Amino acid sequence: QELVRRRKDGSLYESRVTRFAIRDGSGAVVAIANTLQDITERKRLERHQALLASVSSSLVESLDYEQTLATLARLCIPSFADLAVLYVVNGAESRYVAVHSDPQKQASVQAILNNPEWQAKGNTPMKEAIRTGKPVLRSSVACEQYVHDLTQRSLSESILQHGFRSILCVPVAIRG
Repeated sequence: QELVRRRKDGSLYESRVTRFAIRDGSGAVVAIANTLQDITERKRLERHQALLASVSSSLVESLDYEQTLATLARLCIPSFADLAVLYVVNGAESRYVAVHSDPQKQASVQAILNNPEWQAKGNTPMKEAIRTGKPVLRSSVACEQYVHDLTQRSLSESILQHGFRSILCVPVAIRG
């Protein structure tokens, strides 16, 4: 049986519980033994491999560039986030595809991302990731500060209503 359990420090881990009978010489059960094995890392690797397999098959499904980007963004949703935005930067030109786990929030997310203040803000995590070529993670505190620094009250309120708690931007370079 596989279970999610809680450690003494409060963190969760995945475990496998195996129970078996201990019998005496006549075959009668005299005790039940339990073993508990931490399988967190194995399960993480299984999820990682499943995601990579999904990405690989999605890349060959369609030659349509926009459809492929949307499919890749959708694949990130169950594993990593409620919202996935794939920015494609080619020199000075850039475009994006955004997919939200809640289809009803899709249009409002597009409005946030199309907002001129959001796009013009110089110190966005996305721009930092592109500039440095390194992943950028903003915790809940840093994310809240970023949102409160926006001058358009309606934009910051809209972002907070979506429940953005953290931001992870991972740059992926293709052909250099």
